[in-house]
Amino acid sequence: MKLGREVVKLAVALLGEGERDQFERESSLASEAMLKDWKRRALYVSTWPEIVGASPVEGLRFVSCERLLEHAIAKPL
Repeated sequence: MKLGREVVKLAVALLGEGERDQFERESSLASEAMLKDWKRRALYVSTWPEIVGASPVEGLRFVSCERLLEHAIAKPL
C-alpha cells in the first residue's frame, strides 16, 4: 500500500492531478515488483504509459537480440 501511494505521489507531481484516479486504480492492482519498477521509472519518464511500461521510454527503441549480436561482432569495443 505504501509503495503504491509513493508511485501515485510521484506520478501526480510529474503529470498533474488530472488522472489521479487512474494512477490510484492501476497502482492498487499492481504487484509489489511492478510498483518498484514504476517508482524507479517515475524518476525519469514523462508519461503514465512510460511509467507502467506500456510504451518504450521516449528516445529509446526496441532492438532484436540478433541485431545486437551482429553489432557486437562487427564492432567489438
